[in-house]
Amino acid sequence: MFIERRATPRFPVVENVEAELFCGDSRLSGFIADISEAGVRVIVHPASTGVLATLSVSDRIALVAKTDHQAFECEIRRVGADDLGLFFVDLATHARRRELIAKIVG
Repeated sequence: MFIERRATPRFPVVENVEAELFCGDSRLSGFIADISEAGVRVIVHPASTGVLATLSVSDRIALVAKTDHQAFECEIRRVGADDLGLFFVDLATHARRRELIAKIVG
């Protein structure tokens, strides 16, 4: 039996929620795969995966979900072959995070 030990529960996103990511001069497009109050995992579109090689853990990146149209500052925690694991920086209050989760998950 697998028990996931997380400080905050992760909510899978059923519908494709488009997201734009901005890091310096780089811009990535993708969709949100799952979200929690601590962070978000974004699957990057194949056309943008070349930019992933230029990113590294602890880089700061701005996330804009198409459902919310507000920018969230995030820190990169994991760079995969076609996805990014992002951690919300403390500038995003818990109320804003919960509001984003409600708009995405429902």
